[in-house]
Amino acid sequence: MEEIVRVPVGEGLTLEGLLAWDDGLPLAAVEAVVICAQMLPETREAVLPRVRRMAQTFAKYKSATFCFDYRGYGGSGGSPDVATIQADRDAVKAYLRDRLGERVQAWFFGWPGPRRAELHWLEIAPEVTLPVYHYPAQGASRGTVFVASMSPEWAQMHDDLALRLVAEGYAVVGVSSLEVPERIWAATRQLVTMDQFFAAYERLWPFAQELTGDDRPLSLVGHSAGSSGNLLLAAHAGRPGAPLDSGARPGLWGRVRGIVGFGNSANKGFSMGFGEIVDEQVWQLEPYLPRVQVPVYMVQGDADDEFPAAEIEAQVRLLPGPAHFQVIPGADHEFTGQFEQLAGLVLAGLHWVEER
Repeated sequence: MEEIVRVPVGEGLTLEGLLAWDDGLPLAAVEAVVICAQMLPETREAVLPRVRRMAQTFAKYKSATFCFDYRGYGGSGGSPDVATIQADRDAVKAYLRDRLGERVQAWFFGWPGPRRAELHWLEIAPEVTLPVYHYPAQGASRGTVFVASMSPEWAQMHDDLALRLVAEGYAVVGVSSLEVPERIWAATRQLVTMDQFFAAYERLWPFAQELTGDDRPLSLVGHSAGSSGNLLLAAHAGRPGAPLDSGARPGLWGRVRGIVGFGNSANKGFSMGFGEIVDEQVWQLEPYLPRVQVPVYMVQGDADDEFPAAEIEAQVRLLPGPAHFQVIPGADHEFTGQFEQLAGLVLAGLHWVEER
Protein backbone atom coordinates (compact mmCIF):
# COMPACT_ATOMS: atom_id res chain seq x y z
CA MET A 1 0.00 0.00 0.00
CA GLU A 2 1.17 3.55 -0.61
CA GLU A 3 -0.04 7.12 -0.50
CA ILE A 4 1.32 10.41 -1.81
CA VAL A 5 1.22 13.06 0.93
CA ARG A 6 2.25 16.70 1.31
CA VAL A 7 4.02 17.87 4.47
CA PRO A 8 3.61 21.56 5.37
CA VAL A 9 6.87 23.31 6.30
CA GLY A 10 5.64 26.91 6.69
CA GLU A 11 5.43 29.94 4.42
CA GLY A 12 2.92 28.09 2.25
CA LEU A 13 5.51 25.49 1.21
CA THR A 14 5.00 21.71 1.26
CA LEU A 15 7.27 18.71 0.81
CA GLU A 16 5.99 15.86 -1.31
CA GLY A 17 6.45 12.37 0.04
CA LEU A 18 5.40 8.77 -0.43
CA LEU A 19 4.20 6.75 2.57
CA ALA A 20 4.49 3.00 1.88
CA TRP A 21 3.57 0.00 3.99
CA ASP A 22 3.14 -3.72 3.38
CA ASP A 23 -0.29 -4.99 2.31
CA GLY A 24 -0.38 -7.31 5.32
CA LEU A 25 0.33 -4.53 7.83
CA PRO A 26 -2.62 -2.25 8.70
CA LEU A 27 -1.54 1.37 8.87
CA ALA A 28 -3.04 1.59 12.37
CA ALA A 29 -0.60 -1.15 13.48
CA VAL A 30 2.54 0.67 12.31
CA GLU A 31 4.94 1.28 15.20
CA ALA A 32 7.87 2.85 13.34
CA VAL A 33 8.64 4.64 10.08
CA VAL A 34 11.95 4.49 8.23
CA ILE A 35 12.42 7.84 6.50
CA CYS A 36 14.38 8.27 3.27
CA ALA A 37 15.28 11.75 2.05
CA GLN A 38 15.94 11.94 -1.67
CA MET A 39 18.13 15.07 -1.56
CA LEU A 40 19.09 14.81 -5.24
CA PRO A 41 17.06 15.19 -8.44
CA GLU A 42 17.24 11.43 -8.94
CA THR A 43 14.52 9.83 -10.97
CA ARG A 44 11.66 8.33 -8.98
CA GLU A 45 12.06 5.19 -11.07
CA ALA A 46 15.38 4.60 -9.29
CA VAL A 47 14.39 5.70 -5.76
CA LEU A 48 10.85 4.54 -5.14
CA PRO A 49 11.34 0.81 -5.85
CA ARG A 50 13.85 0.74 -3.00
CA VAL A 51 11.38 2.47 -0.69
CA ARG A 52 8.67 -0.05 -1.56
CA ARG A 53 11.05 -2.97 -1.08
CA MET A 54 12.12 -1.61 2.30
CA ALA A 55 8.45 -1.41 3.34
CA GLN A 56 8.09 -5.12 2.61
CA THR A 57 11.37 -5.98 4.32
CA PHE A 58 10.58 -4.04 7.50
CA ALA A 59 6.94 -5.17 7.76
CA LYS A 60 7.93 -7.89 10.23
CA TYR A 61 9.10 -5.08 12.53
CA LYS A 62 5.74 -3.30 12.07
CA SER A 63 7.54 -0.56 10.17
CA ALA A 64 6.50 1.54 7.19
CA THR A 65 8.71 3.69 4.97
CA PHE A 66 8.44 7.33 3.95
CA CYS A 67 10.40 8.98 1.14
CA PHE A 68 10.29 12.73 0.58
CA ASP A 69 11.96 15.39 -1.55
CA TYR A 70 13.76 18.29 0.08
CA ARG A 71 12.82 21.82 -0.96
CA GLY A 72 13.32 22.52 -4.62
CA TYR A 73 13.55 18.85 -5.61
CA GLY A 74 10.98 16.53 -7.12
CA GLY A 75 7.47 17.51 -6.07
CA SER A 76 8.52 19.81 -3.20
CA GLY A 77 8.17 23.58 -3.39
CA GLY A 78 10.69 26.29 -2.70
CA SER A 79 14.38 26.41 -3.55
CA PRO A 80 17.19 24.12 -2.32
CA ASP A 81 18.42 25.43 1.01
CA VAL A 82 20.94 23.58 3.19
CA ALA A 83 19.98 25.77 6.16
CA THR A 84 16.45 24.33 6.20
CA ILE A 85 17.39 20.63 6.06
CA GLN A 86 17.03 20.02 9.80
CA ALA A 87 13.78 21.98 9.96
CA ASP A 88 12.40 19.92 7.08
CA ARG A 89 13.35 16.71 8.87
CA ASP A 90 11.64 17.89 12.05
CA ALA A 91 8.52 18.79 10.07
CA VAL A 92 8.43 15.33 8.50
CA LYS A 93 8.72 13.65 11.91
CA ALA A 94 5.97 15.85 13.32
CA TYR A 95 3.69 15.07 10.38
CA LEU A 96 4.20 11.31 10.68
CA ARG A 97 3.54 11.32 14.41
CA ASP A 98 0.43 13.44 13.92
CA ARG A 99 -0.76 11.08 11.20
CA LEU A 100 0.17 7.75 12.81
CA GLY A 101 0.23 8.56 16.52
CA GLU A 102 2.75 9.85 19.04
CA ARG A 103 3.80 6.27 19.85
CA VAL A 104 5.35 5.87 16.40
CA GLN A 105 9.14 6.06 16.23
CA ALA A 106 10.74 7.78 13.24
CA TRP A 107 14.21 6.92 11.98
CA PHE A 108 16.14 8.43 9.11
CA PHE A 109 17.83 6.02 6.71
CA GLY A 110 21.51 6.84 7.08
CA TRP A 111 23.19 9.16 9.55
CA PRO A 112 21.57 12.23 11.14
CA GLY A 113 23.92 14.73 9.36
CA PRO A 114 24.46 17.26 7.99
CA ARG A 115 23.62 19.08 11.24
CA ARG A 116 26.83 17.71 12.76
CA ALA A 117 28.65 16.72 9.60
CA GLU A 118 29.42 18.03 6.16
CA LEU A 119 27.41 16.13 3.56
CA HIS A 120 28.98 15.35 0.19
CA TRP A 121 28.00 13.25 -2.82
CA LEU A 122 30.27 10.91 -4.74
CA GLU A 123 29.67 9.06 -7.99
CA ILE A 124 30.52 5.43 -7.18
CA ALA A 125 29.42 4.07 -10.57
CA PRO A 126 28.14 5.68 -13.79
CA GLU A 127 25.15 7.83 -12.77
CA VAL A 128 25.12 6.29 -9.26
CA THR A 129 25.75 8.71 -6.38
CA LEU A 130 26.19 8.02 -2.68
CA PRO A 131 25.98 10.37 0.34
CA VAL A 132 29.29 10.67 2.21
CA TYR A 133 29.51 12.27 5.65
CA HIS A 134 32.61 14.13 6.82
CA TYR A 135 33.19 15.08 10.45
CA PRO A 136 36.30 17.32 10.55
CA ALA A 137 38.80 16.62 13.30
CA GLN A 138 39.03 18.98 16.25
CA GLY A 139 42.52 20.42 16.33
CA ALA A 140 45.48 18.55 14.88
CA SER A 141 44.31 15.38 13.15
CA ARG A 142 45.40 11.96 14.37
CA GLY A 143 44.38 10.49 11.01
CA THR A 144 41.23 9.53 9.17
CA VAL A 145 38.70 6.92 10.29
CA PHE A 146 36.41 5.52 7.60
CA VAL A 147 33.16 4.32 9.19
CA ALA A 148 30.79 1.87 7.48
CA SER A 149 27.36 1.82 9.08
CA MET A 150 24.23 -0.03 8.10
CA SER A 151 20.79 0.57 9.42
CA PRO A 152 18.58 3.50 10.44
CA GLU A 153 17.90 1.93 13.83
CA TRP A 154 21.50 2.62 14.81
CA ALA A 155 21.96 6.04 13.22
CA GLN A 156 22.18 7.89 16.55
CA MET A 157 24.76 5.44 17.94
CA HIS A 158 26.94 5.85 14.85
CA ASP A 159 26.65 9.63 14.99
CA ASP A 160 27.54 9.68 18.70
CA LEU A 161 30.52 7.43 17.98
CA ALA A 162 31.70 9.73 15.19
CA LEU A 163 31.56 12.72 17.53
CA ARG A 164 33.52 10.81 20.16
CA LEU A 165 36.23 10.01 17.61
CA VAL A 166 36.29 13.65 16.47
CA ALA A 167 36.79 14.77 20.07
CA GLU A 168 39.82 12.45 20.22
CA GLY A 169 41.39 14.16 17.20
CA TYR A 170 40.28 11.89 14.36
CA ALA A 171 38.63 13.02 11.15
CA VAL A 172 35.69 10.76 10.33
CA VAL A 173 34.27 9.91 6.92
CA GLY A 174 31.24 7.65 6.83
CA VAL A 175 28.81 5.87 4.52
CA SER A 176 25.91 3.49 4.90
CA SER A 177 27.61 0.35 3.58
CA LEU A 178 24.49 -1.36 2.32
CA GLU A 179 23.50 1.73 0.36
CA VAL A 180 26.37 0.90 -1.99
CA PRO A 181 24.79 -2.29 -3.43
CA GLU A 182 21.29 -0.80 -3.10
CA ARG A 183 22.08 2.20 -5.27
CA ILE A 184 24.00 0.13 -7.84
CA TRP A 185 21.09 -2.32 -8.04
CA ALA A 186 18.61 0.54 -8.48
CA ALA A 187 20.61 1.75 -11.48
CA THR A 188 21.35 -1.61 -13.15
CA ARG A 189 18.55 -3.96 -11.97
CA GLN A 190 21.16 -6.74 -11.95
CA LEU A 191 22.68 -8.69 -9.05
CA VAL A 192 25.49 -6.66 -7.50
CA THR A 193 28.82 -8.44 -7.68
CA MET A 194 31.85 -8.25 -5.40
CA ASP A 195 33.82 -6.44 -8.12
CA GLN A 196 31.18 -3.70 -8.28
CA PHE A 197 31.30 -3.34 -4.50
CA PHE A 198 35.11 -3.07 -4.53
CA ALA A 199 35.06 -0.60 -7.42
CA ALA A 200 32.75 1.66 -5.42
CA TYR A 201 35.06 1.59 -2.41
CA GLU A 202 38.06 2.29 -4.62
CA ARG A 203 36.40 5.63 -5.28
CA LEU A 204 35.34 6.15 -1.67
CA TRP A 205 38.70 5.82 0.01
CA PRO A 206 40.63 8.40 -2.08
CA PHE A 207 37.59 10.67 -1.74
CA ALA A 208 37.78 10.27 2.05
CA GLN A 209 41.41 11.31 2.02
CA GLU A 210 40.62 14.24 -0.25
CA LEU A 211 37.93 15.45 2.16
CA THR A 212 40.28 15.31 5.13
CA GLY A 213 43.46 16.38 3.35
CA ASP A 214 45.24 13.38 4.83
CA ASP A 215 47.10 10.86 2.67
CA ARG A 216 48.02 8.55 5.56
CA PRO A 217 46.56 5.02 5.62
CA LEU A 218 42.95 4.87 6.75
CA SER A 219 41.65 3.07 9.82
CA LEU A 220 38.38 1.28 9.06
CA VAL A 221 35.59 1.08 11.64
CA GLY A 222 32.41 -0.83 10.94
CA HIS A 223 29.24 -2.05 12.63
CA SER A 224 27.38 -5.21 11.61
CA ALA A 225 27.52 -5.53 7.79
CA GLY A 226 29.89 -2.56 7.79
CA SER A 227 32.38 -4.64 9.77
CA SER A 228 32.00 -7.63 7.47
CA GLY A 229 32.35 -5.43 4.40
CA ASN A 230 35.54 -3.87 5.75
CA LEU A 231 37.06 -7.34 6.24
CA LEU A 232 36.20 -8.30 2.68
CA LEU A 233 37.73 -5.10 1.36
CA ALA A 234 40.89 -5.41 3.44
CA ALA A 235 41.40 -8.90 2.02
CA HIS A 236 41.93 -7.21 -1.34
CA ALA A 237 43.90 -4.23 -0.09
CA GLY A 238 47.32 -5.72 0.65
CA ARG A 239 49.51 -4.53 3.50
CA PRO A 240 50.58 -0.86 3.87
CA GLY A 241 54.16 -0.42 2.71
CA ALA A 242 54.47 -3.97 1.37
CA PRO A 243 55.02 -4.91 -2.29
CA LEU A 244 51.84 -5.52 -4.25
CA ASP A 245 51.05 -9.22 -4.51
CA SER A 246 48.79 -11.08 -6.88
CA GLY A 247 45.90 -11.08 -4.41
CA ALA A 248 45.75 -7.32 -3.92
CA ARG A 249 44.04 -4.71 -6.08
CA PRO A 250 46.18 -1.70 -7.06
CA GLY A 251 43.39 0.77 -6.29
CA LEU A 252 43.23 -0.38 -2.66
CA TRP A 253 46.91 -1.07 -2.03
CA GLY A 254 48.40 0.63 0.98
CA ARG A 255 45.27 2.52 2.04
CA VAL A 256 44.22 0.42 5.04
CA ARG A 257 45.99 0.80 8.38
CA GLY A 258 43.78 -1.62 10.29
CA ILE A 259 40.20 -2.56 11.13
CA VAL A 260 38.09 -2.05 14.23
CA GLY A 261 34.78 -3.90 13.98
CA PHE A 262 31.87 -4.28 16.38
CA GLY A 263 28.73 -6.35 16.16
CA ASN A 264 30.20 -8.18 13.19
CA SER A 265 27.51 -9.85 11.07
CA ALA A 266 29.47 -12.91 9.92
CA ASN A 267 28.13 -13.83 6.47
CA LYS A 268 24.57 -12.70 7.12
CA GLY A 269 24.77 -8.94 6.90
CA PHE A 270 24.45 -8.78 3.14
CA SER A 271 21.60 -11.26 2.90
CA MET A 272 19.12 -10.05 5.52
CA GLY A 273 16.50 -8.45 3.31
CA PHE A 274 18.89 -7.84 0.41
CA GLY A 275 19.11 -11.31 -1.14
CA GLU A 276 17.40 -10.14 -4.30
CA ILE A 277 20.06 -7.54 -5.15
CA VAL A 278 23.43 -9.16 -4.36
CA ASP A 279 25.14 -12.27 -5.66
CA GLU A 280 25.06 -14.35 -2.48
CA GLN A 281 27.57 -16.88 -3.77
CA VAL A 282 30.42 -14.41 -3.45
CA TRP A 283 29.42 -12.64 -0.22
CA GLN A 284 31.16 -15.09 2.10
CA LEU A 285 33.86 -14.16 4.60
CA GLU A 286 35.77 -17.36 5.34
CA PRO A 287 37.57 -17.73 1.98
CA TYR A 288 38.85 -14.16 2.24
CA LEU A 289 39.87 -13.92 5.89
CA PRO A 290 43.28 -15.64 5.45
CA ARG A 291 44.20 -12.83 3.03
CA VAL A 292 43.59 -9.99 5.51
CA GLN A 293 47.07 -8.63 6.22
CA VAL A 294 46.21 -5.67 8.44
CA PRO A 295 45.60 -5.71 12.21
CA VAL A 296 42.00 -6.44 13.23
CA TYR A 297 40.38 -5.52 16.57
CA MET A 298 36.92 -7.05 16.92
CA VAL A 299 34.29 -6.31 19.60
CA GLN A 300 31.19 -8.46 20.04
CA GLY A 301 28.43 -8.68 22.62
CA ASP A 302 27.82 -12.05 24.27
CA ALA A 303 24.06 -11.37 24.20
CA ASP A 304 23.99 -10.86 20.42
CA ASP A 305 21.38 -13.43 19.43
CA GLU A 306 21.71 -12.71 15.71
CA PHE A 307 25.47 -13.12 15.51
CA PRO A 308 26.84 -15.19 18.43
CA ALA A 309 30.23 -14.19 19.79
CA ALA A 310 31.56 -17.74 19.41
CA GLU A 311 30.84 -17.65 15.68
CA ILE A 312 32.68 -14.36 15.24
CA GLU A 313 35.61 -15.51 17.38
CA ALA A 314 36.02 -18.54 15.13
CA GLN A 315 36.29 -16.23 12.14
CA VAL A 316 38.83 -14.00 13.89
CA ARG A 317 41.03 -17.07 14.38
CA LEU A 318 41.28 -17.39 10.59
CA LEU A 319 43.05 -14.03 10.33
CA PRO A 320 46.80 -14.45 9.69
CA GLY A 321 47.83 -11.04 10.98
CA PRO A 322 47.59 -9.42 14.41
CA ALA A 323 44.08 -9.89 15.78
CA HIS A 324 42.30 -9.12 19.05
CA PHE A 325 38.83 -10.32 20.04
CA GLN A 326 36.96 -8.52 22.82
CA VAL A 327 33.60 -9.47 24.33
CA ILE A 328 31.27 -7.05 26.13
CA PRO A 329 29.25 -9.04 28.68
CA GLY A 330 25.50 -8.58 28.32
CA ALA A 331 25.73 -6.51 25.11
CA ASP A 332 23.27 -7.18 22.29
CA HIS A 333 23.72 -6.41 18.59
CA GLU A 334 22.77 -2.76 19.13
CA PHE A 335 24.95 -2.47 22.28
CA THR A 336 21.90 -1.15 24.10
CA GLY A 337 22.93 0.69 27.26
CA GLN A 338 26.59 -0.13 26.56
CA PHE A 339 27.60 2.84 24.40
CA GLU A 340 30.25 4.22 26.77
CA GLN A 341 32.01 0.87 27.02
CA LEU A 342 31.73 0.34 23.27
CA ALA A 343 33.13 3.79 22.46
CA GLY A 344 36.03 3.20 24.83
CA LEU A 345 36.85 -0.10 23.15
CA VAL A 346 36.63 1.38 19.65
CA LEU A 347 39.16 4.04 20.69
CA ALA A 348 41.33 1.37 22.31
CA GLY A 349 41.08 -0.63 19.09
CA LEU A 350 42.19 2.34 16.97
CA HIS A 351 45.21 2.86 19.21
CA TRP A 352 45.94 -0.88 19.06
CA VAL A 353 45.97 -1.08 15.27
CA GLU A 354 48.07 2.09 15.04
CA GLU A 355 50.72 0.52 17.27
CA ARG A 356 51.05 -2.71 15.32
